[in-house]
Amino acid sequence: TAPRFHVIVVLRENLEWIEACLHSLQAQTLAPARISVFDMRLGVAAPAGLEAAFPHMRLLRAPEKLGPGAAANRAAMGIRDAQFIVLLDAEAILALNALEKLAEAFGACGSVGVLGCKILNDDVETIHQVGLNLRGNGMPRPLGQGEIDNGQYTGVQEVICVQRGAVAIRSEVWCELGGLDERYWPAYYEQIDLCLRAQAAGWRVAVACDATVTH
Repeated sequence: TAPRFHVIVVLRENLEWIEACLHSLQAQTLAPARISVFDMRLGVAAPAGLEAAFPHMRLLRAPEKLGPGAAANRAAMGIRDAQFIVLLDAEAILALNALEKLAEAFGACGSVGVLGCKILNDDVETIHQVGLNLRGNGMPRPLGQGEIDNGQYTGVQEVICVQRGAVAIRSEVWCELGGLDERYWPAYYEQIDLCLRAQAAGWRVAVACDATVTH
């Protein structure tokens, strides 16, 4: 049985990349079991034509002002059959085999509960990050940032945390931790917090360097 991914795309403001993001999901060599787009914007119309263009996508609208953590938590409510949850920014464009590579990494590393991707800048040549470590003052330090991508990062590499953009979590870990901490709003540290809580619960955090995303 193929691994089942529930992909949650959080749409904050920018509509420029949402269709490219969804097209990259539709083209995956390992098709996601479900795609949910949570539109956080208030007082505006839903993205025109999006549901017609992507009939297998579930579009959710924010009933009130929410942070990205709360948006992801609401989109994940009621999941029963997905093995993995993937949190994506609307600006993230997945390589064709990204979900397949994430599934392979999870299968090979049973103690890994949270996986990031190798995130490239939109020039597709330089690295945005391959996970994060923490500085002595607690601030995140992106790994590989600004380097030319020459294949120097491969396989599964353990890190302290992974950040927003493209993050995959085992469903059992998500449920065990209660999802994202919604108090991290409007800042963007909720996924770092999730990684730290996962490690405290005995899970490892890593980057599947062969799963690439442009952001």
